[in-house]
Amino acid sequence: MSSEKIKFMIGQMIMVGFRGLNATKNNDIIRDIYDLNMGGLILFDYDLETNSCSRNIKTKDQVKRLVKAVNSFARTPLFITIDQEGGDTVRLKPEHGYKKTYNAADIGRLNDPHIARASARTIAMQLAESGINVNFAPVVDLSVNNENKVIVKSGRSISDNPDKVIRYAKTFIHEHSKMSIATCIKHFMGHGSSTDDSHKGFVDVTESYVEDEKVPFYSLIQKGVVDMVMTAHVFNRHYDTTYPFTLSENVITGILRNEMGFNGIVISDDIQMKAITSNYSFKESVIKAVKAGVDIVLIGNNLTYDQSAHKKAISSIYESVKSGILTEERIKASFDRIMELKKKIGICL
Repeated sequence: MSSEKIKFMIGQMIMVGFRGLNATKNNDIIRDIYDLNMGGLILFDYDLETNSCSRNIKTKDQVKRLVKAVNSFARTPLFITIDQEGGDTVRLKPEHGYKKTYNAADIGRLNDPHIARASARTIAMQLAESGINVNFAPVVDLSVNNENKVIVKSGRSISDNPDKVIRYAKTFIHEHSKMSIATCIKHFMGHGSSTDDSHKGFVDVTESYVEDEKVPFYSLIQKGVVDMVMTAHVFNRHYDTTYPFTLSENVITGILRNEMGFNGIVISDDIQMKAITSNYSFKESVIKAVKAGVDIVLIGNNLTYDQSAHKKAISSIYESVKSGILTEERIKASFDRIMELKKKIGICL
């Protein structure tokens, strides 16, 4: 396989965040959408590093224009992604002109299929109207630890009952599918038992993890409704004595691929989160994630902003292929999964 072909495929494996309410060639990331055949972008309303509310989202019309503009730079149609879970965990907010919806905890507490369906439909319709084609939701983490701030206390978990989580996650996915919007269940294999926040540092769930946390992932995969799975940056020595889930071949290839039979896209949680960066270099984390089985490396560029992070990621993966750490077949497998989903949601022929 030629070097250009390999680089072309690797570009699709990178998803990155950027700054700007508009898309211009003055932005290196926007320019590289074409030059590097980038796979996708993630939108944020708030820039954490600068404490600014003018990241990518201001009004509904502005978002539509932005999405149309960034796609005009693409050689391959982009995944335009967002975290729009519901409630307060959304990027498209009422102050931007979007309707407020229930959060996951409310859906679980109300336990009304009609409300759940209507809320999911509203979210999906608003994304479709804005041109966004991937929602990093639903959260299928169980409410195992009531003191868990990042998932449970923030209302992002539906329930501690796997059956209820599965039922309402399926409804959420179905309503998005009707709008040709891909969904992503998260965070594999479960973040609901943690006591710490992986945005801020190392998270060990070895003593708190319960086996039921795997159930929603397995069940939804078996039902054939899962487009993407997002990994958790948590560590559990019962599954891997060295690496957190995102970097673990035992977990991603061994459990998710081989045991659960998932052949869709695996995407990392933001590779710049401190659970990863406090223990691994950027290059090391990217290579280990792909070697473990991750198809798309997510670089949020929000906790920290690096205008060239996407280039570093692509270069790291390419060098690993050339040195034999990764095989061309491994890259092609990810590329094929990405293209298959882009065809499924109608953005590629």
